[in-house]
Amino acid sequence: MKAAEINYARILYERRVCDEALDEALEVCRQVPDVVRILDSPVVHMEEKERLVDKVFPQELRSIIKVMARHRSIYHMPVFFKIYRRYRNAQMDVLDARLVCVNKPTDEQIEGLKARLAAKYNKSTVNLNIKIDPIIIGGFVVKVGDEEFDYSLARQIENMKDKLVK
Repeated sequence: MKAAEINYARILYERRVCDEALDEALEVCRQVPDVVRILDSPVVHMEEKERLVDKVFPQELRSIIKVMARHRSIYHMPVFFKIYRRYRNAQMDVLDARLVCVNKPTDEQIEGLKARLAAKYNKSTVNLNIKIDPIIIGGFVVKVGDEEFDYSLARQIENMKDKLVK
């Protein structure tokens, strides 16, 4: 992680920026890519960039986005926000995990997985992002940081193929 990324994460943490504001800012950039190009352009005057920021971004993020525009690091905003969320969650004893499965799990299954992950990683809270992906055929994959626990049918089939080929 670069120093700039950590600094932006700390500033966002100190300001207690909510996820909704981050998501809104990212959505503006996704829906109107010209906003990012304008904010990154060395030709556009900073005053014009600041007016644009004031018009389209959430109040709580405007000053930091202006700094990003001034330093021409606006293209890195998604990375900065991602690092901020990790930093905030680490400070608040929250674990981020991702579940990939074929069908949406029941609430009971979700709560059970969260409880097991909280116990395994000694965390008080688990944020579980669920992605439905039929490519895994069946079963599920859990990702926590750099660790991956693959209990998918696709992985089991791949393992059987490897054993048969040997």
